[in-house]
Amino acid sequence: MRLPSPIWLCTGALVSAACGRQAAVAPEAAPASGRTSCAGREVVDTTFSDTTRVTERPALRRATSPPHPRGAGTGIVVLQFVVNADGTIDRSSIKFVRRVNPALDDAALQTVLGASFWPGCVGSVPVRVLVSFPVTFED
Repeated sequence: MRLPSPIWLCTGALVSAACGRQAAVAPEAAPASGRTSCAGREVVDTTFSDTTRVTERPALRRATSPPHPRGAGTGIVVLQFVVNADGTIDRSSIKFVRRVNPALDDAALQTVLGASFWPGCVGSVPVRVLVSFPVTFED
């Protein structure tokens, strides 16, 4: 399975790393430390932003690497969700943008549920950001 970094809405950029049947994580546009400059600061806004408003996109902090389900085939599952101002995923916001089959869909969902992020920022303030997250399964 290949797990590219999230596609941040309005960017269209895609960075990926192949890793056989395991998920690979390749953070996009993350600071050298991997941590965004507003991480750990007080949250004052609970609305979410798209990337036209953020000065720093959320950066992938960690993600699980579930195995590619045997016999499930190949394809790209795309999920969309909000990364909260504290870097956690708003589980109630998770939705499938593109499904492949139940086995791959479930593996992709488990990857997202096990992920965490450094928050997106507007200036020095952490904000919620809507992201699309593709998970590619290949033999």
